[in-house]
Amino acid sequence: MEKMKNNEITIDKARAKFSVKNVKNCELDELKFVFSQAEKLMSETDNTFNSHTKKSVTILSFLIAICVGLLSYFFTENDFSGVFSPTLFTVLFLAATSLGIAIYISLNIKTTVWNSSGSEPSKLLNSIFYERKSKNKDYSVIKGMIYSELINYEKRITFNFAKNTIKATRINISIIGLILLPILGLICYLISIWVV
Repeated sequence: MEKMKNNEITIDKARAKFSVKNVKNCELDELKFVFSQAEKLMSETDNTFNSHTKKSVTILSFLIAICVGLLSYFFTENDFSGVFSPTLFTVLFLAATSLGIAIYISLNIKTTVWNSSGSEPSKLLNSIFYERKSKNKDYSVIKGMIYSELINYEKRITFNFAKNTIKATRINISIIGLILLPILGLICYLISIWVV
C-alpha cells in the first residue's frame, strides 16, 4: 500500500481502491501526479488489450489453416465407402479439436465491452462541481474534477485489468491446446488402431 502522509492519499493495490481522506488538503500538483500515473496505467491496459487481440488473431489464423488443411486431406483421401481408416479418423479428430480451440480463442476477438481512456465532457463539466464552489469558497473546481476523474480511472483500470486477465487465460489455454494437438493426434491414432 502506498501512502502520502500529509494528505493521506492511499492506493490499496490488493483491493484496487483509491481514496483521499481530505481532498481539500491535497495540492493540485499531487493530484496531477497521481492522475498522470493513472493515465500511464490506463494506457498500459489498453496496450495489453491490443497485444492480446493481435496474439489471438495470430493463433486463430494458424488454427484455421490447420483445420482447413486437415479437412482438405480428409475429403481428398476418404472414399466414403464405409471402410474405417485410423489415419482419416485421427485427421478428422484433429480437425475437430483445432476447430474447437479456434472457436474458444475467437472469444478474444469478438467485440467486447471495454473502458476507454478519458471521460465525456458532460461528465467533467458537471454542475455539481460549481454548486460545491458556490457553497464553499475554498472548494477548487479543478481539484474536484481531477479527483472525480481519478475515481473513474480506478474503475476503468480495474475493469480492463479483469478483461485482460480473461484474454490472457484464453491465449494460454489455446497455446497449450496447440502444443498438445500432435500428442492428442498420436493418442487418437493409437487408440483407433487398437480398436480395429
